[in-house]
Amino acid sequence: MNYSSERIADLLVHIVRRSVQRSASELTSAQWSALRFFAHANQFSRQPSAFASYHGTTRGTASQTVKSLVKLGYLERSRGLSDRRSAVFDVTPPGMEALNTDPLKTLVQTIDDLPQEQRESLCASLLTFNKGSQEVGAKTHFGTCLNCKHFRQSSLNSGFCNHSAAALDVYEIDKLCCKFSSI
Repeated sequence: MNYSSERIADLLVHIVRRSVQRSASELTSAQWSALRFFAHANQFSRQPSAFASYHGTTRGTASQTVKSLVKLGYLERSRGLSDRRSAVFDVTPPGMEALNTDPLKTLVQTIDDLPQEQRESLCASLLTFNKGSQEVGAKTHFGTCLNCKHFRQSSLNSGFCNHSAAALDVYEIDKLCCKFSSI
């Protein structure tokens, strides 16, 4: 099969849109996106401003989305580690439970069913798409430590972020980071 780039892009949008529309949840697609983001973000990125950048929305809209998830009991606010004046948001146990019914689970299962080689190829392609679609001049890009120029592996279970001058444990290394800079 020989599909045009336009057809492939349309197919990607269709697949994702169809996946999120299957939900009979109380959450909107923006709330689902925020809940996923905060579950997958590292300690430096669990802020409304980072979610706004990631989601491509305004800070005000992101703040309202976060506020609604706090009200529902899915996120909780705490003080930032490096800057005590800032707030970070963590997913609560009810939020983690809600993620078990995430409308993207069907898509995740379909991807899980692919052979490892196809998953790796798909991931590499999507990372290339993501990098190519980032806005020129954008201040914030997202990625994980293993592909970041600021990351230094300390041991098998830890690392160090040169940008934030902070130690990272194994649970932080594969999380989304707003301080990301590709290698």
